[in-house]
Amino acid sequence: MAETFVCPICDYECKTRNHLREHLHDHHHKSEIIDRYLEARAGGSEQADSR
Repeated sequence: MAETFVCPICDYECKTRNHLREHLHDHHHKSEIIDRYLEARAGGSEQADSR
């Protein structure tokens, strides 16, 4: 079974890491990506600031 890469924002499944990068770039705002990253680094305990 091939490895899939799942978008952490919308759970979209990508076939490759590069496809995931393209998906993030084309479909999500930078602030969304940064908020999810910071939330994951904090262990998910902090909620992202909604704007």
